Amino acid sequence: MVEPSYVRATRAGYDAVAADYAQWVSDDLAVKPLDRALLGAFAELVAAHGGRPVGDLGCGPGRVTAHLRSLGVSVFGVDLSPAMVAVARRK
Repeated sequence: MVEPSYVRATRAGYDAVAADYAQWVSDDLAVKPLDRALLGAFAELVAAHGGRPVGDLGCGPGRVTAHLRSLGVSVFGVDLSPAMVAVARRK
């Protein structure tokens, strides 16, 4: 299958800003109590329904993936940008 040019352009754009974006959002959950509460409620629902693995689609640098993992969720991240995934893996 041939990849559309807009997909390549989008990937390249996210790859180009991955490190800066990761730094920019690195501690954003610390100042977002509603986001943390919603993620906590989600983690509780996952646990209540068998604790199956959860996919964080468009995970970027993995901050939400990491937070869910810290709440006991079996979670994995997927992203269009290999550079974003590389940042997430390093963290």
